[in-house]
Amino acid sequence: PISADYLSLKTLRRMLRVVRNAEARYNMPEHRIGVIITRFDPRQNQCREVATIVEDLAGTSGFDYFGIFPERAAHRHAAAAGRPVTGDLKPIYKELARRVIEW
Repeated sequence: PISADYLSLKTLRRMLRVVRNAEARYNMPEHRIGVIITRFDPRQNQCREVATIVEDLAGTSGFDYFGIFPERAAHRHAAAAGRPVTGDLKPIYKELARRVIEW
């Protein structure tokens, strides 16, 4: 998971470079990497720009892109209180679980 901000994007690029360099240098098998964008707020330009860049990187950098998890205050509070996630994010979490299991 990466946050929908530029610092996380910079870290993702560096991590991908380190992993690919290690694979090449030490003759390691290629690792599969999956990315999920979290804390996404569609009202913020930065979040939308980061999501677009990650989607583009997925096609050229060889990682699997699992999608976007929107930011909701109610869900943050539920998670902090140890309550289950309900409402509009529940189907998103279920779909993610299905895709990761198939991955």
